[in-house]
Amino acid sequence: MYPLVYKYLLQYKKVSVPGIGNFSVTTLPATIDADTLYAPKNIIQFKPETAIADRIFYEFVAKELSINEVDAIKQYHEFAYQLKSDISHAEGVQFPGIGILKKQYSGSFIFEPEDSKLLFYPNIKLLQTK
Repeated sequence: MYPLVYKYLLQYKKVSVPGIGNFSVTTLPATIDADTLYAPKNIIQFKPETAIADRIFYEFVAKELSINEVDAIKQYHEFAYQLKSDISHAEGVQFPGIGILKKQYSGSFIFEPEDSKLLFYPNIKLLQTK
């Protein structure tokens, strides 16, 4: 299920995990300094909000797994339930391509994003003109 979560996040810029929260992709604009133009960069963020049922996501899962939507909903909720249990371990849970999600003793979540592989354009060294 992890690859589907990642694929959906890249395509739709947001994915909800029931009982845990929402991951989203935010684009930071290009920047420039004295000699380099830095490309826009996508970053993945996590917010421990109430996750809303996303019918488009369930349709996506159903299509990707070649199952009906009811089974897709069931499988995703089973995945989310197992995920909630796994997050409680000290090492947290690794979302491939996304990052690590851990649960603190207080019950809140800590998200450590993976180094972004979402940089689609290279940085450009600027030529000095005189």
